[in-house]
Amino acid sequence: MGIPSCTINAQLLYEEPALLGLALAPSREILRRKRHPFYTYKPDDHPERNQLAFHKSDATVRLVYGGNQSGKSRSVAQEAAWWLTESHPYQVTPTCPRIYCVSAGYRTIQEGIWKHLKVVIPEWMIARVGPGVPGPFEIPMFVRMKSGAQIDFISGEGGEDARRKLQAAEIDLLIVDEEVDLDIWEEGQARRMSRGGRAIIGATLVRSEDWAVALEERGMSGDPDVHLVRLSSYRARDAGHISAKTIAEMEASLPEEEKQVRLHGKSRQLEGKVYPEFGKDHICEPFLIPREWTRYCAIDPGFHTFAILWAAVAPDGKYYVYREVYKHAAHYLEMANAWYALSGYKQHPQNRNVWLHNGDGTENFEVIWVDPSAFYHSASGDPGVGTLLSELGIPVAPARNGLEAGIELTRASMLLGLDGKPRFHVFKTCPSLIGELRSYKRPKDVRDPNRPERGHKPIKRRDHACDCLRYLELGGLEYRPLPDPLLARMKKVERQYSIAAAPYMDEAMEREYMRILRKQTRGSTPPPHLGGIGCEY
Repeated sequence: MGIPSCTINAQLLYEEPALLGLALAPSREILRRKRHPFYTYKPDDHPERNQLAFHKSDATVRLVYGGNQSGKSRSVAQEAAWWLTESHPYQVTPTCPRIYCVSAGYRTIQEGIWKHLKVVIPEWMIARVGPGVPGPFEIPMFVRMKSGAQIDFISGEGGEDARRKLQAAEIDLLIVDEEVDLDIWEEGQARRMSRGGRAIIGATLVRSEDWAVALEERGMSGDPDVHLVRLSSYRARDAGHISAKTIAEMEASLPEEEKQVRLHGKSRQLEGKVYPEFGKDHICEPFLIPREWTRYCAIDPGFHTFAILWAAVAPDGKYYVYREVYKHAAHYLEMANAWYALSGYKQHPQNRNVWLHNGDGTENFEVIWVDPSAFYHSASGDPGVGTLLSELGIPVAPARNGLEAGIELTRASMLLGLDGKPRFHVFKTCPSLIGELRSYKRPKDVRDPNRPERGHKPIKRRDHACDCLRYLELGGLEYRPLPDPLLARMKKVERQYSIAAAPYMDEAMEREYMRILRKQTRGSTPPPHLGGIGCEY
């Protein structure tokens, strides 16, 4: 651990008193090192400030969300120091780890993790401290240990330029000190992939970035890959780290939601959310959908993002979104193939472009709704995707597209019924829909950026699966029992769909147009007069 030890011979010191002077300096250094903050740190294990649970967790992503001055930066700094010295008391860390510490700006690093880390790292283990970062900050660009371990400090300021600072790196540990933009977080995630690195986020969620809130929800739901620890400012007050007077002033001046963020370490989970009712009660484990349940489908086509949802309604009226497709830059032929394959059709053994009905294995849908704009023709006369899907054999229908009406119907389905359960459920295997429902928000008030502006339309971003859900709700999700086979004549017809026919669709449409045109220009004979006076009037 870097602390030298020695054995004192009392008799020798008695005989040679001058040796006391020689031993004084080493003894003081040994005592100083033993009293160094690196060794004297004792993590709290209180339920409202469980630093010990954070240090012991071996989850891939560890969250230390806390109120102001609650001890989150101190906890993260100690964790970084243990990694750098390869002396973690609770878990095994990599040899010579490479660590990136990222924050929204250098000032946040200086007032956050670096304020503690520069005191916590044993200076006798440091090989080199890098040059200072740009600007009026007292932060080195990196700190390298004698063992070869290194931590780099990176600012998230500068947008794309900041993201490039993270490129082409392979790291063992990513530390996010306070919230950063999504692109910075995603780039940091990519840097951990090659080494199977871990991530630590220490933050007071003032901004409540979507990605940080999504991680919070995963931690609250018991996800084994995400461990959440909350540090309360009240516990820090009781431990003597914060003035009780300061806490009292904050309580008196802050609104309730702000107290939850700045004192309890919680996020602004409900602020601006279109679907604040959505939570873990709506997410369920996948199961086999009974054949007699009524099935529906909704499609939101688009080149940038093409989304499809499958839903089934149970006899009690509750419905389950049990499947999704969410692809970027996908051609409509590709999506048609995906729809047929996932809906239970079988490929022709000799022609992979032909799909055949597979009897009971093929799902039967009450309605397949598509964004109504997909049926509009362009100024040049080109058909929309909805028309093209119809021509390829998928019986789609234009959906109703009322934005606020669809949102309100969806929210009503998320409310708990008399049985204590909501009407709407989604399989956990539909991550795109779940992610959109969690992050779908209205824009913030331009006068007060901390508050969403009421009445404004939701932000048009990552809403394609949510649009599909609206189409389902607006179309009407009802359970309709299958007809009695003894009373209804069921004619089995083998249907097929051929991708090979698609290139010739334009030619067929042209032929039909010319046929109608010839019929109109050929002229016609007036119908006979009912009174029998011939065709002349």
